[in-house]
Amino acid sequence: MAQDYKVLDFKKGTYQDNYGNYWCDMALEGFGEPVRIAVKDPMEFSTGMTLYGIIETKTSQAGKEYYRFKREKKEEAASSEEPAKSAWQPESPERQDSINRSVSLNNAAVVFQGTGVEAEQVVAYADEFYAWLTRAKGDSMDTIAEVTGEPINLDDIPF
Repeated sequence: MAQDYKVLDFKKGTYQDNYGNYWCDMALEGFGEPVRIAVKDPMEFSTGMTLYGIIETKTSQAGKEYYRFKREKKEEAASSEEPAKSAWQPESPERQDSINRSVSLNNAAVVFQGTGVEAEQVVAYADEFYAWLTRAKGDSMDTIAEVTGEPINLDDIPF
């Protein structure tokens, strides 16, 4: 039967199996023998932590018996309450507005970095991008440039 065990000592093993698990040894409070555990990240484990699970007796390929710890999820006591709701809340309009403005300015700065474009022009491009980001849903997409059918002179573009 699964129960809580306090880790008295934890030693990272050197053997890594085909699944990427490290086989580590640990001493558990109330259990007199070393116990093996297979873990993906040994750095998540430390002395003093409490683990929930069962200890099984296993036999190695060499015929030696050892103890293996298998973690299990604790089953919460059944309650008649409603299930827990997500803690996620949408950003406030002011916060989302601030995020959009920051993204706009950052993107404009990245695009024009090292091009010699004046800061005022970068801010103007950021304002255009911000206006695009904050456009109400359902609005039609405005064209950024007027289509004239004439070839584009790349020397006229400031980057």
